[in-house]
Amino acid sequence: MEVETPILTDEPLPEANIEAIKTEKGFLITSPEVYMKPLLAQGAPNIFQITKCFRKNEHGSRHREEFTMLEWYRANSDYAKLKEDTIKLIRFIAEVLNTQAIERGDSEIDLFANWEDVTIDEAYRKYAGHQVPEDDFQFDEEMTRLIEPNLGWNKPTFLSDYPIKYCPMSAACQSNKNLGQRFELYIAGLELANGCTELSDWEKQRKNIEIEQQRRAQNKMQPYPLPETFLKAMMTFPPAAGAALGLDRLVMLFTRSDDIQDVLTF
Repeated sequence: MEVETPILTDEPLPEANIEAIKTEKGFLITSPEVYMKPLLAQGAPNIFQITKCFRKNEHGSRHREEFTMLEWYRANSDYAKLKEDTIKLIRFIAEVLNTQAIERGDSEIDLFANWEDVTIDEAYRKYAGHQVPEDDFQFDEEMTRLIEPNLGWNKPTFLSDYPIKYCPMSAACQSNKNLGQRFELYIAGLELANGCTELSDWEKQRKNIEIEQQRRAQNKMQPYPLPETFLKAMMTFPPAAGAALGLDRLVMLFTRSDDIQDVLTF
């Protein structure tokens, strides 16, 4: 079911690496998650929307402060199902466009070959030469410099099972509670989608949000009010999974564009 939720919120969800844009009447949403999850808590089973999102100080060939996102959720599901959704969606677009592959530089990425799925630990061992680092700065720096640029060149690649501290909204993996059921999709080194099996434990969710608030304070980011409305809704949140996909970046790939500005009207 397609839904439409507000662009403004009084209580943005805190994320240590994302800054919301403040207005006179609240904050512009960085993601519709803050409103879509409460819809699941009220009984909506499968929902999606295409909406504008806003993130302060995001500039460059792959980033804009304002961008378009497809976000969807499935009740009583997990991130494995979201990976299937993502494959079907992108292959459907390719069929409509009568194309088999995405051309990027000298590479041709076959969208109909078996997609690759690697754990983040496997990726670090392969491209950085060691296991996932504990240090946050090293993790981010090596992810940007060594891991991401190498992903998704032969075939689309899912990067899965992040350390749980980097996915506070995700449920833990059953086989290893230190890892979260989270994935990101990469094609030609470009991150396209981010999804997870959602954390449905209300008390853990509240604790994780408080930790993210503390991390934001340490990073000297603007303070947010505790999202009490969201947390109250999470008390009846069902087992679910959710994903977000950047549509501007997807258009970049299908149009062979190197700069996100090339696919924007203004």
